[in-house]
Amino acid sequence: MANNLRLLTHRYILCMPARLPLFPLNLVLFPGEPLPLHIFEPRYRQMLADCLAGDQRFGITAEPQPRPGTLGCVALIRAAQQLEDGRSAIVVVGERRFGVRSLLDAGTPYLMAAVEQFDDAPGTAPVPGEREELQRLAAELRAAVSVLADRPGEAPRWSDDDEQFSF
Repeated sequence: MANNLRLLTHRYILCMPARLPLFPLNLVLFPGEPLPLHIFEPRYRQMLADCLAGDQRFGITAEPQPRPGTLGCVALIRAAQQLEDGRSAIVVVGERRFGVRSLLDAGTPYLMAAVEQFDDAPGTAPVPGEREELQRLAAELRAAVSVLADRPGEAPRWSDDDEQFSF
């Protein structure tokens, strides 16, 4: 068990702090992954309009009440279609992970935070033997979850990129 925990330990590099609108959802967005979203609440309609008028990015957190220390992923809006009734269908792609430094009083109906984006530190990728062990453990977990969910799991496609592999 101690070896497995060591395999899952990462070191991170912190990047410059930034302001980011937050969209709490009950899911985890990973860098490089697309995610379709249906925007219908008035506060998030406003957030979407503000993002589209700006750099087209917001943060997704899995915690419904983000606070300092909450982790998330920057979402880049790739496509947006406004519907006749004001709702929108959008597709975002995860960019980089971030940690919330503080919540900001920005005068917006949605949450705004000061965040610090981070990457894995160089030299922390698993070595080939560890990588194979992680793949084996992930396959066992996927098989167990598929039994519990009573449906077969898809065979994973493992990325050659170390950071993408970790996701």
